[in-house]
Amino acid sequence: MHKFVIPIIALVLLSCTDQGLSPQDRDFNIQFKFGVGGRNELNTFQNTYTKDLVMDGTVTVSLVLSENELQEIEARLVESGFFSFPDTLTVSPDDSLYISIEPHAMFYFRVKHQSTVKTLYWDDSIVPFYTDVRRKKLQDIVVFVSNIITRKPEFLSLPPARGSYR
Repeated sequence: MHKFVIPIIALVLLSCTDQGLSPQDRDFNIQFKFGVGGRNELNTFQNTYTKDLVMDGTVTVSLVLSENELQEIEARLVESGFFSFPDTLTVSPDDSLYISIEPHAMFYFRVKHQSTVKTLYWDDSIVPFYTDVRRKKLQDIVVFVSNIITRKPEFLSLPPARGSYR
């Protein structure tokens, strides 16, 4: 009898854990591509993370953010005014002195917030000598989301990138 009781209890406990809503049922999801060529990607629509391994291509793993983590990201996006930013954020070299860097990072956001979907593309090849408020807010969001990703056991189990972009 004990052979059946323990597996049944384990099954009941697993079914009672809060795994949150399925991605399709959530009011908030984010697809966030970043890095050189946008080859790193967090995708809560599919509950995946893709890491750029540079010379070794990419690797994709299942990665589920908690409801609390999703709510924190959503709150930061709303607080920053993200949903009123243009779809493409640019810094024009005509605006000030600047440095152009290669290779450079790019960022792509596709965010489902309630009933709307907002996309934003930001090519970070130009470093201006002034502070663009929107750019600073996006940098803060990038750091915040990156910190969530890099603390996850799924990320920590991934192989290190081999090589670099020059």
